[in-house]
Amino acid sequence: FMDIGNCYRMGGDEFCVLIPNGSPTVCAERIKELKDKIDLCKPIGDGFRMGVACGFKMYDIRDDYNISDTIKRADMVMYEDKAAMKELAKEKTEHQSKD
Repeated sequence: FMDIGNCYRMGGDEFCVLIPNGSPTVCAERIKELKDKIDLCKPIGDGFRMGVACGFKMYDIRDDYNISDTIKRADMVMYEDKAAMKELAKEKTEHQSKD
């Protein structure tokens, strides 16, 4: 993301990218590129694969008092992505156990 914004470590394994003059299209494309690159990582051990949950929101003067509000809204989207990833992993495991 260095060519379009700045990445900051928020704590633990959470990061935030601030993209001045960004757009939803640019954010979605960059997240897809990131996830595609992570998918190329080889499985570790017993098929463990690395994954990343992402979410983004644009600053909106109607919804956000400050950037912290925007980050909170993006966090909610990230947690939705994380839940979807867990559900997909569960479905894959169930499908494999049937084989």
